[in-house]
Amino acid sequence: MKKTATRVYAYVLEGKAKTAADADYVAVLTGNHTQAADAAGNASDDFGHGSFRLDFSAAKSLPENDGNSGAIAFTYSRAAENAVATVDVSIEGFHAKQDPATKLSEAQYHYDATPGAGGEFRFHTLANLDSDATRPALEDLTIESRWLATGAGRSDLNAEGGDLSAKATVSECWDTNFVSRFLSVSFDPTKDYGSAATDCATFITAKFPQG
Repeated sequence: MKKTATRVYAYVLEGKAKTAADADYVAVLTGNHTQAADAAGNASDDFGHGSFRLDFSAAKSLPENDGNSGAIAFTYSRAAENAVATVDVSIEGFHAKQDPATKLSEAQYHYDATPGAGGEFRFHTLANLDSDATRPALEDLTIESRWLATGAGRSDLNAEGGDLSAKATVSECWDTNFVSRFLSVSFDPTKDYGSAATDCATFITAKFPQG
């Protein structure tokens, strides 16, 4: 780790085989962090923003590795106790050794929350949603969730493309006790219950056109 500017730090975690030369170090984790400043201009240990990247492919070149490959990048920010907190994650072609078929080559995640006001998250990926080996095409999946400070909220799911014969959507709303009050399933209306107008707090409208 080194200080590169006022309240700004860069860091890296490297590794090599025990008997390898120092020139053979590879970077497994790289990142940076900028400390927030309080009203007096002093650096804060609790708030700031930055990013870091885990390189599983680099780690795979080291002895006794876990066999995973790909990378995951994170970006985060929270400037003060009452400020919006955000987290963004990008999954870059991650392959798990335990499940070679798993590949999240185009996956992104976003989260933000405002103290006293609620928050939301969004997850998007191209993935094979079924387990049929004869249907290898990737489907486009997006999930968005929103909630109030009380805990009541709504999630909407949209899946389309790939081997799906038609777009699929699912919406669900829950109350302040996290009890499901509304459900709409485009591909199986027998599971539907509740009313969005009365059971979805302020989130009456779905994020996606219904399938």
